[in-house]
Amino acid sequence: MKNDILEKKPFSDIDINDSFFDSLKEDYAGFDQWFQRKSDSGDYAYTVYQGKSVIGFMYLKDEAGIDETITPDISKYGTRLKVGTFKIDAHGTILGNRFISLILHQFVVGSYDACYVTMFDKISGLDKLFQKFGFSEFGKKNSTNETVLLREKSIKGNIYQDYPRITLAGDKYLLGIMPKFHTSLFPDAKLRTEKSFYTEDVAATNSITKVFLSNLQGLRNNDLKKNDKLVIYRTSESGKVAEWNAVATSVATVVDYRNINSFDSYSDFEKFVTRYSIFSEQELYSFWNSKRYPYIIKFVYNVAFPHRIVRHDLIENCGIDREAYSGFIELSDKVFASILEEAKLNEGYVID
Repeated sequence: MKNDILEKKPFSDIDINDSFFDSLKEDYAGFDQWFQRKSDSGDYAYTVYQGKSVIGFMYLKDEAGIDETITPDISKYGTRLKVGTFKIDAHGTILGNRFISLILHQFVVGSYDACYVTMFDKISGLDKLFQKFGFSEFGKKNSTNETVLLREKSIKGNIYQDYPRITLAGDKYLLGIMPKFHTSLFPDAKLRTEKSFYTEDVAATNSITKVFLSNLQGLRNNDLKKNDKLVIYRTSESGKVAEWNAVATSVATVVDYRNINSFDSYSDFEKFVTRYSIFSEQELYSFWNSKRYPYIIKFVYNVAFPHRIVRHDLIENCGIDREAYSGFIELSDKVFASILEEAKLNEGYVID
């Protein structure tokens, strides 16, 4: 069984006769020949399937040097990551979040001066998604009159437009999340031991923005603020020793923090959480009535750590207090920096 709906596949393993590609053939003269060349050369594309049918496709390409196909001249950006072909069917922009996350993670850790995508105006919604994540209109593709959207590596000072990079500003916390919730929310941080888990095509899994509902005691007396950082901590599995089973897996940035009692109605509460939480409508309605999980954190999920840090190493190597309540711990700047170093996080992810 595949562990993720998003797969990197050789062109030779993708059926160009799938009806998904019909519109691309209509829009781009020579698409069949281009596809065959990519297949012959052993190139790869990123795909999402529903059953046996393609519903998402993306090809990324490294570029350098002169390019006279775009006006104005894009060649001033010496090295470029090009989103060569990108299409999603019938899934709005949530599945688009998974694709744009992949694009931007490759961009920030690579030796690129810019990243760009070309698209026709009829691709509803995708242009707004790219613009939300720091792309702006650069020019036009000469042969097709497609709009060119481009992102540089300059700092915007905006959580989304700088994504997936993090700033060291703000307070820092360790947030404990149980395994059954962790993997659904953070598929990129799935542990190697979770071989049977299948990442479904659902909003909370694919979205870069997440919402976590909690009753952790440590949140009661803390007022999380926009731009605070969260080290995501997957608590130990039942029957296993936390010292070697509980792990810090990733880092996120707070966008908003609410108490459930701050909402005037269930409708307002549902609107805030439903698109980004892993809970069903019935579960959310139950939580609203019971106020079982009163603390609600909305955050941007920045990056999974290349090296997961077990509790033992968080204590011995990073300086976390062994006696602290592991559900929610405030971290000093020094401890947070030690965690990023221990996690072997690429420096491209850190702005400061």
